[in-house]
Amino acid sequence: MSAQHGGDAFNQAVALHQQGQWDAAESAYRAVLASTPEHADAHNNLALLLKKRGQFEEAESAYKRAIALRPDAVESLNNLAVLYLETNRLEEGEACFKQALKLRPEYFEAWNNLGNLLQGMRRYDDALMAYRKVLEGAAQKIPALQVQASEASARGDMPLANRHQREARALRSTLAEARWNLGLLHLLKGEYAAGWPLHESRFDPFRFTPVAVPPDLQCPPWQGQSLEGKSILVWFEQGYGDEIQFARYLPWLKEKGASKVTLVCKAPLLPLMQSIAEVDEVLPAEGKLVLPRPDYWVLPMSLAFRHGTTLESIPARLPYLRATLERLDAWANVLPKRSKNRNQKIVGLVWAGSASHRNDRNRSLPSLDLLAPLWAIDGVTFISLQTGPRADEAQRLGGRSPLMVLDKPIQDFADTAAIIKQLDLVITVDTAVAHVAGALDKPCWVLLPWMGTDWRWLLEREDCPWYPGALRLFRQTSLGDWAGVIQRVAAALDPGRPAPKSTKRKRK
Repeated sequence: MSAQHGGDAFNQAVALHQQGQWDAAESAYRAVLASTPEHADAHNNLALLLKKRGQFEEAESAYKRAIALRPDAVESLNNLAVLYLETNRLEEGEACFKQALKLRPEYFEAWNNLGNLLQGMRRYDDALMAYRKVLEGAAQKIPALQVQASEASARGDMPLANRHQREARALRSTLAEARWNLGLLHLLKGEYAAGWPLHESRFDPFRFTPVAVPPDLQCPPWQGQSLEGKSILVWFEQGYGDEIQFARYLPWLKEKGASKVTLVCKAPLLPLMQSIAEVDEVLPAEGKLVLPRPDYWVLPMSLAFRHGTTLESIPARLPYLRATLERLDAWANVLPKRSKNRNQKIVGLVWAGSASHRNDRNRSLPSLDLLAPLWAIDGVTFISLQTGPRADEAQRLGGRSPLMVLDKPIQDFADTAAIIKQLDLVITVDTAVAHVAGALDKPCWVLLPWMGTDWRWLLEREDCPWYPGALRLFRQTSLGDWAGVIQRVAAALDPGRPAPKSTKRKRK
């Protein structure tokens, strides 16, 4: 956020912005611009607010106005490029980042953002170069800034000392972001030995937005020490799918000699996680939580790092989660009865994930109507496993599809598991449901986007080594091409249908 060129009215607008009073801040910025239309920083900061509200066209115009007023405003160039990145206008974003870096070659935040964009364009070697530029440059510059801050402080120049400290902190944040992004890229490429250590930066306190928050416990984190006779608490992190995928490591802690394994997980996962026999206690993360006093704590995804997991050593024995008999019985009367005809199939469908996911615009189907080619396949009954706001889309289809909406709501993941266990197949976009099916060793077809494909699905593969034999991956071959994916799914579901011609991946 630009704040260096001010005036009292502008500074008040910045203060409101920093306090999260967005409506008041927007009004204040517009008042500044009404009296001073050439105020570049006000245009930039207004654009930041507009982008946060999803008003991308207005934000783009405001950024461009700021740049026109001050062509050397690298922050505005970087911000505009990020907007292009988030709206899939990758070539325009790349040009903006490079313009900013030409003006300021040591603008490491822009190098990190450029790496994200290049990774989205599948230019992985170029992305690696951008992230390494951050790691090398920032690592050299931070100590120099600290020395300069100390010298300024010794001279009594506290404003300069504080400025150098702020610059060093900003660089530490960018460095933590670059480590995280570089780690994800190594994991995506299957380079797990290089990726797991960098992936620990997800809870680096200097990250702009840590994606995992460690527990506040009076015991040290587990870093591979002997667990013989020791107790350990596994603390929840990130999304439901992450917790399900990495629950496979919990029995390994017992193999390492842990006397007690306690799992803290999000409440909707609790009854499903209780099916893991090697876990002594499962506690919900929500509510008034009374924790035991373990010897160590650990985050689920750090277990892969401590395990030394490679592609060849993934703990992939399936199933490692189970549906309870009680839940199976409860759902048996709700689901359609199985036909004696082996050609008849009952297939569960999920077409959207949470809208809050950073890549949801790419990973979720924009419309349930895209699945229409499946409705023409004889002998298949489709069951909606969709939850959340988009579940109502199934109701709107009415009699235009064989998609069945269940008569009672899905309350938690134990319900989901009990339903999936009684299906022949699950077809889903990249959501936690894929991990539930995989952990149950139930056949599941996962529909993957071209841009922002999650690291765990690796590159180009049609199988998943985390769920061998259970998951099959159907990938977009160009940006936004869900129609091609659904055609291939329909051909696989209906062997008598002519398979669509294969297409090469296209960059856009």
